[in-house]
Amino acid sequence: ASKYLSSLEHIADELMRLDLLIHICLKRGRGHREQTSFGQLKGLVISDEEVASLLMTSTRESIADDSENSESHELIERLNHLEKRIEARREASREDGQLLMLTHLAEMFQLGRLEEQCLMVCLAPEVDRRYDKLYAYLQDDVTCKRPTVDLVLSLLCQSLEEKVTLRRMFDPHAPLVKYELISLVHQNADAPLPLIARSLKLDDRITSMLLEQQAMDNRLLPWSRLVYPEEAGSLANISSGFADQSRDFLHASFSPRQTPQRRVVFNIYGPSGVGKQTLAAYFARELDLPLLIGDVEQLPVSSESVGRHLWLLAREAFLRPAVLCVRNFDLLLSDKQNNRAGALQALLEALELFSQVTVLLSNRAWLPRGRLKNSTFVPLHLPVPDDAARIELWKSHSDAYRYSGDFDFGAVSSQFRFTSGQISDALASAQDMALWRSPRDGTITVRELYAACRAQSNPKLTELTRKIEPRYQWNDIVLPPSAHEQLKEICGQARNRHI
Repeated sequence: ASKYLSSLEHIADELMRLDLLIHICLKRGRGHREQTSFGQLKGLVISDEEVASLLMTSTRESIADDSENSESHELIERLNHLEKRIEARREASREDGQLLMLTHLAEMFQLGRLEEQCLMVCLAPEVDRRYDKLYAYLQDDVTCKRPTVDLVLSLLCQSLEEKVTLRRMFDPHAPLVKYELISLVHQNADAPLPLIARSLKLDDRITSMLLEQQAMDNRLLPWSRLVYPEEAGSLANISSGFADQSRDFLHASFSPRQTPQRRVVFNIYGPSGVGKQTLAAYFARELDLPLLIGDVEQLPVSSESVGRHLWLLAREAFLRPAVLCVRNFDLLLSDKQNNRAGALQALLEALELFSQVTVLLSNRAWLPRGRLKNSTFVPLHLPVPDDAARIELWKSHSDAYRYSGDFDFGAVSSQFRFTSGQISDALASAQDMALWRSPRDGTITVRELYAACRAQSNPKLTELTRKIEPRYQWNDIVLPPSAHEQLKEICGQARNRHI
């Protein structure tokens, strides 16, 4: 048998198989109702004739009658032939290394063949509206266009015993529900429906994946983004030693000989701008994976949605796959953040389920205290660069700017203990000041650089200050003559040091 050329070609064969199952189900008598005067109200009105028909025939009898139906036999033979062809082509694709999304998804979440077929029943209305009508007819309800648990069991099972056994697919701890590949829809919250009457909805992200559309989950877009290996920054601004040690650790932990591969959680902590995200991107590049970054600070504030969104973020990293990076992880650790209560536990549970490599970025250290039972935990501290490193950072960042006169980067570095990110921000701010002063020139002066550095070193203090216009001059100060001259000299010296 020839391999499938694409996942969509495989999906087309699986839908053909579903059509045969629907046809067989119709031959068994499901969906067949006596014609009544209610006609167009089918599914909205229950007639006396329908009740009598329901009481006359049991499930077992209808299935037994099918075995004697020659047309049903022919459909079953066609189904068996198609299943063999699908399996042969799947195997040929596997041997050739051709990725089929349905089988790939099944391997990721350890799904059986019947669970795969359940996904196909739920996928069908997402790709072809004719299944809306087919499902409504099979369920004898014009308002029920989505498959129910009962319909899935009727399509996939040959006996009542099989139906009872297959109900386990929809248990809360079964893969389909546990990983939210499908959701069980309660149409009436006040009066919950029995399991077999609940409608099934395929998760939108899973739908996209099966159809080879790898767009990110829409629920993550406002607060997360992907960084691909080629976009990762250089480690030149990070303390020496991290690169080699990180490379050795990652390659040892995720080498082909490491089976099973361990889960690793890094906590990279240090002041803002020290290069924490740069190091996380380097990890992803070494593993040849994208970096999926989610920012806790930008998450919705309700306690339920924070944990929910972090769970979806971890699942997204698993589906791609990608290295998971959580920015502003500190916000999940603060007792004052009552609106994020429980979100930390939800994230840790999601990491144990999904993420192979996770990087938690924070300003302070965190200890899991036994809450990461199946992962290796690695804390990494990135301190503020020392004096020599800061001078080199100033020089490297300054290459893109023009200055009036010679700058003493040693003096600036010693006065402002900045990280790489803070240096970059200070220079950008100084450039903005220079352009405002001289739009055509934009050359940075010493005064503008120091003003930008002071603003950068005290961002919160700047928000609390306000500029005032002086009402008095030096000559208005009443002091003894000697003290007056001495004060002027001291202030002049201070102003010269902070030009």
